[in-house]
Amino acid sequence: SWSRTYRSTAAFVVPQTPKFHDDWPLALAKNRKQAAGGTKKHRPLHHAPRQQNPLAVERQLLQQQSRETSYDYILGSDESGTGCWAGPIVTATVCCLLSNDDIQERRDHWRPSWLIDGVQDCKRLPHHEKMRIYHEVLHHNHIVWTLALRSATEIDAAPTVTHAIADAFQESMTTLVTTQLPRTENGQLPKVFSIVDGPSYPKQVKATATENDEEQQTLEDGHDTPLMIPGRPWPQGDTMVYSVALASILAQVTHTQIMEQEAHGAYPQYGFDVHHGYGGGGPEADHLAALHQYGPAPTWHRQSCKPVQQVLRNTTPRHSEAPEPTTAADTQDHHPKNDGSIDRRDTLQKMALLVTAPWVSSSMINPPAPAQAMYTDSKTGIRLPEKGEIADAVPRDWALVDNPLSDNDKSSLGRLDSTNDAIFYQEPRFVEHVDEQAVKLLTDYIRHQVLEKDDTTAVLDLCSSWTSHFPPSSPTTLTRVAGLGMNAPELKANPSLTEWVVQDLNDASSAELKLPYESNAFDAVLCQLSIDYLTQPGAVCREVGRVLRPGGTVHVLFSNRLFLSKAVALWTGADDIDHAFVVASYFYFCRPGLFTQIQAQDLSVRNKKNGKIVGDPLYVVTAVKA
Repeated sequence: SWSRTYRSTAAFVVPQTPKFHDDWPLALAKNRKQAAGGTKKHRPLHHAPRQQNPLAVERQLLQQQSRETSYDYILGSDESGTGCWAGPIVTATVCCLLSNDDIQERRDHWRPSWLIDGVQDCKRLPHHEKMRIYHEVLHHNHIVWTLALRSATEIDAAPTVTHAIADAFQESMTTLVTTQLPRTENGQLPKVFSIVDGPSYPKQVKATATENDEEQQTLEDGHDTPLMIPGRPWPQGDTMVYSVALASILAQVTHTQIMEQEAHGAYPQYGFDVHHGYGGGGPEADHLAALHQYGPAPTWHRQSCKPVQQVLRNTTPRHSEAPEPTTAADTQDHHPKNDGSIDRRDTLQKMALLVTAPWVSSSMINPPAPAQAMYTDSKTGIRLPEKGEIADAVPRDWALVDNPLSDNDKSSLGRLDSTNDAIFYQEPRFVEHVDEQAVKLLTDYIRHQVLEKDDTTAVLDLCSSWTSHFPPSSPTTLTRVAGLGMNAPELKANPSLTEWVVQDLNDASSAELKLPYESNAFDAVLCQLSIDYLTQPGAVCREVGRVLRPGGTVHVLFSNRLFLSKAVALWTGADDIDHAFVVASYFYFCRPGLFTQIQAQDLSVRNKKNGKIVGDPLYVVTAVKA
């Protein structure tokens, strides 16, 4: 029996159950993947207003205890090597062992004395800082971690690379839960919540309470009664969640060590010490040239990768140039066995030495360059769109777009705080959630684009509160304004409403969501600063389409201000351009053909000289019922 997973030996600090603590609004605009080219944007970890404590997310989750949810620890996971043509995928899972005092501390700017400074997305760290943090994590008394590896052979054997990643994530997470964290007083596994970097949460992540080797095998085979690990994805979570950022550093450094020392040591002709198995332009172009010249390196190149497949189809390396290990020892270690699989025991034993030994290298993977279309606010560090980018976020050809609502396990619509929304909204909040300038923009837009239209007589204000941002004098043609929200005192205080009702649009207890209105009842539907909290956006949009008359319009207005714990994963890990795309996708994919003329518009005030956004941004996505 042997383990493919490496883990830390930190001392345990058992947190006690804290009390529920309310959330706070945050301004978040994050990294996105552009539709064309997949370019990623980066910004420093936790550089957002009112979030100066790097452990804010972990502490927030541990503070939000209720009868429904109670967690002992928060896990953060990330991977390295997914996009490579050669080498393994490495996943890392990290848990910061917060004490009871750490959790219950209420000061926003408080930092525990053991916190490692300078942590952020590993792709943005200089080499010496990355290695400093890496070695501090390895031997830290308040941080436990595990690593899992899937070799190129295992990746090729999996249905897709996504399955291999999910399998590795499952191993690193379950190993940490079952071997690194202390049991409860009655011998049960601790309750954990997991945050995984990326757009989706690995399927069927599970753990079990078994102890001996025979039982432990049933954990890997999935035959024992599983304890599901609740969690959520977080796109670009390594720039926002401290434990995920640490996991990104562990995973990338380990992957780089394997490629520089093991892969390059066996097959130096491929330049694995430079490109680390990645392909593309720049230094990676030499990888493709070597691949054409020598053919794939045994056990290292992924034959399920399209560029490698193309080389296998089109190129036959000359016998004298066929790749060979540099030494006899390497021949024994790295040539495939008769069944074509890599000797994982040997590879991982060497990996253990790599993880625990000092390592220095001057070569690093070049991080993707930030696209020039966005800019960083110098005061907040938040990335904001240039003029015209919000409008361009709506695809011209939807046939080429993946449906963000197709995630069957709903992980992309998960939230940090999954407790009943009635608890969160039970106290009225008679405040504005954007600045005065943005409030004026809201009011002006609603006046000119909704209320002053000749055919507008009935309006539905979804997710309404104490104000609908109507101007003091509404048009005389307006006869009905219905408000649907979560707090009765707020709705009762709204002077614009002619009727109101309390309904939780996130309540999934009923078989089908239904708005309490007749079909074709409204000329316009408004949703202001709330779309990011909907966990059933497809169902809500379908109901909006039902209650709108044909030709009626829906207007979704949003900013980058939010309650972090209640926003869905699709929103928290994205920037404002992503937000516009996501809202437009809700309308297009909720029921194809239900809405037409889906458009996005940037309403923000911009500096006339440099074109930068002034104050809180404001955007709108509109659609017309077919």
